[in-house]
Amino acid sequence: MQRFTLALMASVVYCGAGRSAAAQKSIGTAGGAGAGSAAAVARAIRATPAPKLDGVLDDPIWRTALPISGFVQRDPNEGQPGTEPTVVKVAYTDDALWVAVRSDDSQAGTIAALLSRRDEWAPSDEVTVMIDSYHDRRTAYAFTVNAGGGKRDTYYYADGERDDRWDAVWDAKVSIDRTGWSAEFRIPFSQIRFPSTPNHVFGFNVSRRINRVNETQYWKLIPRNASGFVSLFGDLVEVDGVHPPRGVEVLPYTAASARTRPAEAGNPFQTGTARSATVGGDFKLGVSSAMTLTGTVNPDFGQVEADPAVVNLSAFETFYPERRPFFTEGSDLFRFRLADGDGGDNAMEELFYTRRIGRAPQGVADPRGGYAAAID
Repeated sequence: MQRFTLALMASVVYCGAGRSAAAQKSIGTAGGAGAGSAAAVARAIRATPAPKLDGVLDDPIWRTALPISGFVQRDPNEGQPGTEPTVVKVAYTDDALWVAVRSDDSQAGTIAALLSRRDEWAPSDEVTVMIDSYHDRRTAYAFTVNAGGGKRDTYYYADGERDDRWDAVWDAKVSIDRTGWSAEFRIPFSQIRFPSTPNHVFGFNVSRRINRVNETQYWKLIPRNASGFVSLFGDLVEVDGVHPPRGVEVLPYTAASARTRPAEAGNPFQTGTARSATVGGDFKLGVSSAMTLTGTVNPDFGQVEADPAVVNLSAFETFYPERRPFFTEGSDLFRFRLADGDGGDNAMEELFYTRRIGRAPQGVADPRGGYAAAID
């Protein structure tokens, strides 16, 4: 039986049109700051031309961009200066935000640079760039790269809840030398949401992990016992003359399979060979700066990586994470704090399980015997 599914979802977010008075007056230094100090402010500059994305910070723009330094430890000695210096610089073009991170290390030979799959954590040195592009102090995008080039991305909502299933199209390159390592990020503006205003203020933070001493340092310190996360970011200012893209993004896919097994006489559903093929895709249409129409045609689990093997000996259904792009977009809108949890997921429950959408029909054999062309 051929299955065909069409789904549409429109997400609408209202954004203030202008820069807040507080943001307009935020003229501070680009040095690091503790949670209780004055707001930390970083400045971006326009890059003309765009730097070469290679992890080597020798482009002219990185010689003129303003440095962001003064990182503070969160672990192991909260509030103390980082044991190794870290310097960040930010630039932008019409289509992307560029971030350069220089991580000096007095023991560069011990930098942990393990290879890892996309979105998989590895015990490595790493840096994370966090952007609250709406400047609502509740939502943010995080982009992480380790010294081996492994990438992860995360979406934060409700000032600290995280969704690691979120995936964006971005890139980062790294390089290791005798005095440390460098990371260079290119984050397209098409992958983050922000209002259409001539002058932008983004919430902004950067963290660094030094694996050999289990140290985590932040530009804008977020204490371990803090009740919030995104609300404690610093600010990134002077991102001017950039407008949110309103283009059309299409992500098509094709999937095919073939299965061979012994034929069963008289069984029209087991003729010995079964072949199938399907096509579909996801799309995004920018209706306005505050509205994006997201849709999918014939969503299929072949779009994403296979689920891990699980042996379920319990009486309860196995819960598999949703990774299909359409269903992870805006998934935080359907999560609510319904019950007390164990502290791990903060009891953010999903109201419906999207993995059942697109699943093959389920049923049991008719006790009367015979074959049916379809399942009722």
